[in-house]
Amino acid sequence: MGRVKETAVLRLRRAVRRIEAATGDRAATGRGPEEADDVVGTFATDGALGFDPFPFLRALHEAGSRAVVIGQVAGIMHGSEELTGDLDLLWDGTPGQARALRDALVRRAARSCPT
Repeated sequence: MGRVKETAVLRLRRAVRRIEAATGDRAATGRGPEEADDVVGTFATDGALGFDPFPFLRALHEAGSRAVVIGQVAGIMHGSEELTGDLDLLWDGTPGQARALRDALVRRAARSCPT
């Protein structure tokens, strides 16, 4: 029986689980995405700790954003096995899309703040 073809979402979910397993015991170092190297990329930074783009992607969708996923997350969705610690987006720069991005950021910040 042939292997069932994975969807982009399933590939990304699998990668998120791999990131969690690979970084679960890693201590924060204070390295941010601007300190990523050319070999390991943001996976070697603190951005990989707890990295899960799904909640923010859902918030973008709920806010009506038409941003496009680019960078390594897009690569993972197309079959890359290299892990990441950041989410790169491309958007059209219009005021309406700026509001949608802002709304998604506010929604995620409100959900992740302690009560």
